[in-house]
Amino acid sequence: MVTVTAMNTKPTLPPVDEEVRTVEELALARVLEECLQAMEQGEMDLDGLAGRYPEAEKEIRPLLEIAQQLKGRRATGMPLPLEFREELRDKLLAHHLSS
Repeated sequence: MVTVTAMNTKPTLPPVDEEVRTVEELALARVLEECLQAMEQGEMDLDGLAGRYPEAEKEIRPLLEIAQQLKGRRATGMPLPLEFREELRDKLLAHHLSS
């Protein structure tokens, strides 16, 4: 005769992502995604794109500039030079620290 005993274990929850997104961050990400999609469709007026979202304009304008620079470099098919990558990194860090 086989006896089955209950194991005394607690169910474990999946790990929780330590970085919690705020509603504002999610809204900013949505706005940025919409602008990037418009840029992919050929719209390159950054003031016009950022101006569609006055509540996020100050935040997304520098990010759109970076995206435009990356798109221009990508079009050449050449690898991004180290200096260019460092410049973009510095811009992103400066933007992050100022927000």
